[in-house]
Amino acid sequence: MELLSSAWWSRVRRLYHVMIESEENSIDPDDGNSWVCSGCTLPIFSTPFQRSKENVKLLLHDQCASFPEKLMDHPLHPRQALQLVKNEDSSSSSTISCDKCSEKCGSMFYKCTDSDCDLRLDLLCSLPMIKILHRSHQHRLMVIRGSASFICGACGTQHQGLSARSYLCSDCDFWIHRDCATLPNAIKLLHPRHQHSLFLTYGYDRSSSSSSDSSSSSSKCAICGDALQSLGVYLCVKCGYYVHITCATSDPHSFQPVLIRDAKLADLLHLPMADERANIVQYMLENTRYSSRVCNACVEYISPPFYSCSKCRDFLLHSCCAHLPRKIHHPIHPQHTLFLFSKSQKSSLHLPGFNCSGCGHLCSGFGYSCETCSYFKVDVVCALMPPSITHESHGKTHILHMSRETYHSSYKGCSCCMLELNGIFYECSNCRQLKIHARCALLPATLTHFDQHPLKLTISTINDADADDSDAEHSEAEMRHICDVCEMNMDKRKWYYSCKQRDSSFHTNCIPFLNHMKFGYKVKYGVSVDVKFHDCPLFLVPEATLSGYHCHVCTMKFLEWMACAYECTKCNYRVHGHCAERPSEWMQRS
Repeated sequence: MELLSSAWWSRVRRLYHVMIESEENSIDPDDGNSWVCSGCTLPIFSTPFQRSKENVKLLLHDQCASFPEKLMDHPLHPRQALQLVKNEDSSSSSTISCDKCSEKCGSMFYKCTDSDCDLRLDLLCSLPMIKILHRSHQHRLMVIRGSASFICGACGTQHQGLSARSYLCSDCDFWIHRDCATLPNAIKLLHPRHQHSLFLTYGYDRSSSSSSDSSSSSSKCAICGDALQSLGVYLCVKCGYYVHITCATSDPHSFQPVLIRDAKLADLLHLPMADERANIVQYMLENTRYSSRVCNACVEYISPPFYSCSKCRDFLLHSCCAHLPRKIHHPIHPQHTLFLFSKSQKSSLHLPGFNCSGCGHLCSGFGYSCETCSYFKVDVVCALMPPSITHESHGKTHILHMSRETYHSSYKGCSCCMLELNGIFYECSNCRQLKIHARCALLPATLTHFDQHPLKLTISTINDADADDSDAEHSEAEMRHICDVCEMNMDKRKWYYSCKQRDSSFHTNCIPFLNHMKFGYKVKYGVSVDVKFHDCPLFLVPEATLSGYHCHVCTMKFLEWMACAYECTKCNYRVHGHCAERPSEWMQRS
């Protein structure tokens, strides 16, 4: 690449900054590999793009659609301006070659304005700052033409010598070879080694495998037996079967490309749930059912058939929860085995239960704990959440993978609630636009037991730029949009429930049925305890149901937020959860 003047580069960088847009590319990942930008002739990949209004078959990357009409003082042709030529007749444009690289130009190229000069430059030679988004990396990648020597970040192998094209992130020194950039998103191995479809993922965490037990099968390739060192792997989301990219694709006769839409996505957990009565654990282990009472293990609604204790009428278990695995390996704590427990020490709030490391909620049900790391405990739902899911709010063929990293505070947060991403959350492996807490992904699509009309989960389509619009009419309209429960303003960037028949809207955390999966506690209410300072048993209740009353221990009022309290309905005796232990010790009744 020729040495270009710093002044010209400065103008290009300013132009590049303007061209970048925070649009979402939700097309099928298979189409992203096969669809080509008509301007620069590069694949669309995960890059935001636009369609031509005159010809919907012509696609343009966001940058290519914003190129200037003229380029002045171009280092390759400083004497005359270069004029942008737009030729939507793809058949004729394919016959025009770039005078610098000799490759075919796309439907857009630059041409000298001097009629006596026939110089033509394709977009990549005209503005070498074109960058694309690829799902293998979080930053934009620069296109590198010609020879280069590098280790591909996808397959982990050395590439050197003449290469037609490769991609580079200049900030991270991340390289990916062109062949690896266009690998099939799903394959089927043609030998009896494994029968399920394997999905290409770039989210394999090498640090987790290095700290894991060396015998862990998830840290080794199932074909060659070597450690998984590269970022990209093919995996079976159902069996946890991992294969190196090179082991899976080096022999073209050993595998068959499969479209994601045909690769048995039915094996994944599809969210959101049908409604608020759907049993999450049973949905993940078997098939979804509807419920009324609460299971002591997963603290989810329960309906027949189920197990119950002949002596303790309140102790109920789903049939699937009665046969929970005794030990598991979890993606966010892969270095140690987790063991099932049915009882836990009291939490810091002096309530029966433990704080889940996955969702941060207080849980009074069963859980899984690490015997090596005493701090790590997850409830049954978080423990059984699969490593990969799909979600109706996003591209139907976009797979969301579980992550355990905490993003910087500068990131906008969860796409549903906009809170900080921590614990368990899912991230789109294709466009990286959707990041969502596991607890938010589990919000049901419909609520049927809260209002006389079904409430639909409304997925926000408003971005930050729309929310910051200073138009007075827009702001006034937003101010009139309030929650029917708390009568506070709705932030329509967040997901919420609505009923079009009544023109009503509700915050997700204002609906009591969602307490166990959203902002409340995963606690089985109605559990009774004996205390020495009151003759009758006290029952565990949501504090919100006692709003306006005074605690008989501290005399403070109960608040309208989702905490726990104790009540004796016979004597109208009520105490805060954290006050129940102050006068005397208490114990849970068996």
